[in-house]
Amino acid sequence: MLSLSDWISFLISEKNPNIGIIVSFTALILAAFAVVKSVTNNTLLGGISAALMLVFLAIIYFRTIGRYGRRAREAGKLLKDIILGNERDPSKIEERWKLIEGGQKNKP
Repeated sequence: MLSLSDWISFLISEKNPNIGIIVSFTALILAAFAVVKSVTNNTLLGGISAALMLVFLAIIYFRTIGRYGRRAREAGKLLKDIILGNERDPSKIEERWKLIEGGQKNKP
């Protein structure tokens, strides 16, 4: 079983890289849309293709970011509970993390 300090280290390492992934992926999506927008002409067909590409990129963005964002958000909530002293039992912390990994919402 992990100690309290181990849980704090784990949750910090879980939260921060996920936020970095979100920022990097956002930059990639914006760059992809900028490339598509720059190669389309100022015609109706160009506008339609740019709009379709924007919808496609938005779907990819939200499906990918949803996983990382939820995990980073829940790790931050659990970390905040530990730091504030609301959660001190390592077995309860492990139980809450398993719920998070299973896709369930974190308890307040």
